[in-house]
Amino acid sequence: AQKLRLSKHKKKDKDDDHRGSFRTRDPYHDFYESATKAVAPATPAWESIASGIGADGLQEAIRVPSLVQCAKEFHNEEAQRYNKKAARPVHRTANTFANIVAAFYIFLVSTAGIEAFLVGTYSMLVTYFYCERAEDFAVKLDFAFLAFAVVFPLTFLIQQSFTRREQALMRLADFRAAVLSTALVTLTMDWPQPGQNKTFTGGRLALPERFNQAIASDCKQLLQLVYEYLSMPSVSHARHIVFAYKHRGTKRVHALQNEIMKQIHDLMYDFSMHTEEMRKHGFPSGEASRLHQYHQYLTQRFEHLRYLKYYRTPQATRSFGRVYLFILPWLAGPYFAWVYEEQNVGLTFALLLSCFTFLMLLGLLNTQQALEDPFWSDLTSFTPGIDAVKLDFEFAVAVQAIEQYLAQAEAQNAMDRIQLSRVDTTEI
Repeated sequence: AQKLRLSKHKKKDKDDDHRGSFRTRDPYHDFYESATKAVAPATPAWESIASGIGADGLQEAIRVPSLVQCAKEFHNEEAQRYNKKAARPVHRTANTFANIVAAFYIFLVSTAGIEAFLVGTYSMLVTYFYCERAEDFAVKLDFAFLAFAVVFPLTFLIQQSFTRREQALMRLADFRAAVLSTALVTLTMDWPQPGQNKTFTGGRLALPERFNQAIASDCKQLLQLVYEYLSMPSVSHARHIVFAYKHRGTKRVHALQNEIMKQIHDLMYDFSMHTEEMRKHGFPSGEASRLHQYHQYLTQRFEHLRYLKYYRTPQATRSFGRVYLFILPWLAGPYFAWVYEEQNVGLTFALLLSCFTFLMLLGLLNTQQALEDPFWSDLTSFTPGIDAVKLDFEFAVAVQAIEQYLAQAEAQNAMDRIQLSRVDTTEI
């Protein structure tokens, strides 16, 4: 059978070679199709068992489904509908034009603003100054110095800021997972009652009446406090360091964050007390130790998020990029004067070339600034929070999961009380 399968596979490859030198299918699909059957090989241990159920019965009992059969278990109707629609030429053409228009919109809103007006006007005025004196200042310069002095540092800063945002997403996912795991274990884990038959647990019935509601409330309050901490305004810009009138706002934000941290520490104490309350009513010590470890994960993940919020990329590097925007027009102006004088392109083209060059640098700087605080959404921009972490959505998903756990835990408690009453009636 193996030789037959190999011969069919070779014949299929030979037919494919006759069709053409290129393949239009992913080679993994060919691997899926070739693995139509997979049966575990027989061993001496299995051969000894075969004497009881027969060789055919043994082979049928240990049959493993093929990859094609396993892949059929995974399908997404919405994805199939979208792919079917996206395959239409009209839809592809519309998406192409929509992407181009959207890209121009993002470019404009990322650049537009008072600072863009200042940089564009300033660069054109400096270029006009040199063009009027082109005979004295026109010099053909190499644009490599511009890339080395500004573009490379800004690109490096963008890369570092994007890496910080990815770290923030990972830490936020870890924190959410720790909160949900703590809620799930504390709300659902049960244990046998002292003196009762171990086939029926019901140990949670001895807990205080509103114990589950207190757990869910603490978990939701923890999410709310962490959301408030991370969504605080950013107060680590250069203006908050240099100007004294900004210090008052900085101190206010830090005081509010410190108050939030105190409340978070109170909640962590409450979580520990909830676990001790469960131990008083028979909760196993080993499981209690594991639950305390979840509390450690909560604290650790929050500290990671706090560090990402508070500590940023080097302030000096960010300031250099902004200062270069106002110094470089004086250094690159002779080049634009040379373009105007030697290439005979006109004054308008030289001014527009200068304006576009420095607006491009401003766009890179604004992109880096937008990623600097991964949790802050600037509502004053045209696209607020376009690249920031969607804190409200992420925490809303966690709150919904906690409400679901609470509802299921309350339903299970009600069923346990009914079952316990039946057991007591039977014993009587």
